[in-house]
Amino acid sequence: MAAYEQAGQRENAKHQFRELMTIRNKSTHVLLITLHQASTWLKVLQNDPEIGRNLAGLLDKSFQLSERIISVRRALRRHARSIQLPAASLTVRAFGRAEVSVNGRVIPMSEWRTKSVRDLFFYFLFRQEALTKEQIGEVLWPETNDPQTLKARFKDEIYRLRRAVGRNAIIFDEVYYRFNRTLDYEYDVEAFESFVARARKTRDTERNIEWYQKAVDLVQGVYLSESDSSWVVEERERLGQMYESALEELSRLYLNTNQLDQSLSIGQIALSQNRYNEDIYQLQMRAYAALGDRAAVVRCYQVCRAELDEGLGIPPSPETEALYQDLTA
Repeated sequence: MAAYEQAGQRENAKHQFRELMTIRNKSTHVLLITLHQASTWLKVLQNDPEIGRNLAGLLDKSFQLSERIISVRRALRRHARSIQLPAASLTVRAFGRAEVSVNGRVIPMSEWRTKSVRDLFFYFLFRQEALTKEQIGEVLWPETNDPQTLKARFKDEIYRLRRAVGRNAIIFDEVYYRFNRTLDYEYDVEAFESFVARARKTRDTERNIEWYQKAVDLVQGVYLSESDSSWVVEERERLGQMYESALEELSRLYLNTNQLDQSLSIGQIALSQNRYNEDIYQLQMRAYAALGDRAAVVRCYQVCRAELDEGLGIPPSPETEALYQDLTA
């Protein structure tokens, strides 16, 4: 009876596939997407002598298109101004307190089991290339020298990682492992870098401001604030420099477009990152001068001079001195 039902389902699937292929006015992309959505049922026909070869090729193309659509959706989600798109199924936050969500639910530490497992996940996100377990162990667990001990530890931690995030999160290919970037995911670090890159490319001031503001809004703290691993510290320094540069440029853009309060606000955030940045003090003095607040110009200069003297043992630069004299003359 079961074999009879299976044969009936097979014939029905073949009939549906033939009908689908007779539709001439559908675009290739729509057809491929439809095939991908129906792939669970159509796979049983891949060995069929009549339609198997054509079906296998179409299913392969449908999966390739599906992966590209996810990438396009991620780009639209980051850059579109008004298009409303569904939230990503996997959301990752690394600025400040680390957080990973699957379908809107934050993964608690109890499901990671250990901080080491979560660090392994973020290391996969950090590294673009595929890695062997030996390469991973050398960075994350340098104290584990014995190959068998490393093999057992990696097997245990990768199992826990996949159990927490999903089996498809990490791809294994021969001896190499890597994060599956074809997933529908959002990662604040990647989005931050994407916004900064777009801001640097455009020559339109309004768009410059928009992209830089989007970038700095994502930074809710230092990169992976709970970790002090050497690879984290190096990446934290790199991203911190990008963040400072974005803040400085955004403050300058606001000043140049006479959005003085915004320039001052962003400048204060920049000084909280680096209190020795004379360029920011200069922008702040210019903004106060444009507001007609001479007293604030004086206070800003005095703070700059005190910080440089106490922290670095140096006076303000000639450029800062000349600007101060000019604004208070």
